[in-house]
This record gives sequence, C-alpha cells and structure tokens, in this order.
Amino acid sequence: MINLLLAEDHLLVRAALAHLINSFQDIHVVAEGACGHEILDAARIHPVDVALVDAALLPVQDWDLILQLKTMRPGINILVTSSYRSDRYVERLMEAGACGFVHKNAAVNELETAIRQAAANRRVLYPGIDISGIAATEQAPSPVPALTRRQQEILKLIVDGCRSRTIAEQLDLSVKTVEAHRREIMRRVGKQNSAGLVKEAIRLGLVPFPT
Repeated sequence: MINLLLAEDHLLVRAALAHLINSFQDIHVVAEGACGHEILDAARIHPVDVALVDAALLPVQDWDLILQLKTMRPGINILVTSSYRSDRYVERLMEAGACGFVHKNAAVNELETAIRQAAANRRVLYPGIDISGIAATEQAPSPVPALTRRQQEILKLIVDGCRSRTIAEQLDLSVKTVEAHRREIMRRVGKQNSAGLVKEAIRLGLVPFPT
C-alpha cells in the first residue's frame, strides 16, 4: 500500500484528485492539506510515502516546505505538479529534494505511474523536461539573479498582471518606489519590458509556476 499526502489549495480540485487517486490499486490518500501549515501537520500525524504537491503552494524562491517535509519524514518522496513547464525550475525543485515533476496535462495512467515510481525511490520527469544541467549547476555559480524580499514581492505581483499603482496600494509604497524597483528587477534579470520579464522570471524559477 502506498500512502499519499495530497497538497492542493483548491477544494474541488483536491476532492477530484483524491477520488481519482483512491481508485488506483494499492494507492490511498491518507492526508490532505491546502497550505504549508496543514501539509506539515498532516505529514507529522500520518505515515506517508509520497506527497503530491501543487507548485502554487511553494513560495517564491523558498523551498522550505520541501525541506521541512523531508526533515519530518526522511523517507517521503515529493512530486510537484503544475500546468507550466520549465527545465530550470524543475532542476531547482530536484536540487531542493523533490523526486519529480508531473504536468497537470498528464494522462491518468501517467499520474499513477509517477506515484508508483516515486514510492519506489525513482526520479520522475514529465516528457520533454531536461534536467541534464543539474550537475553543471552544482559546479558553477548560479546564473539566477539575487533579488531582495521586496523585489520578490513586486515581481510576483508583476507576473500576476498587477500595474504599478495596484502594487503600490497592496504593498503600501509610492508608485515612484515601485517603478524604481521594477527598473532594478529588469536590470538584474536582463529584460527591458514586462512581457520579457515575466517569461524570464518563470523560466529562472524566480516565481512559482502559474496554475
């Protein structure tokens, strides 16, 4: 029997996934969570073999949830799901301790196979993902630009489609300050417009996958 922890913040999606996964032979959803706190509590209480985690639950440039799950349950294998694909982001997930990535467009049998492979301590990658650069990344300085916490917050809002005035209101900043941060973020990422910034930020893993 494979015991699975399902981490998904949308109730209907979580219920549908749980129903589907419970239909697989010898695979059972024993715990669920909609946020980091619930996920860690569930892992603490229930003996789980595999965690299926929505990428949206992983904060920007912060792999604490993966690290805490691995610390709490050393034998757990973590699969991350998303509707977006980025080789660099998947590389960073694997480096942080995840065992694999499953695209949300995967077929039902592919999801079942991925869970079984994870439970067997095997690496799981969706077709088309190339993480051959992991070894080189470990030996060379990371090309990912360093951003301050404030810049990370602003970048996430830019990716969400917010304009400078909206960002300023949400973060209690002046529009002028937000524009200054935007220019500095673009300089560090190496892009001259918002469209290019958004695409590059996702490719580099500076923001979570869109769900």
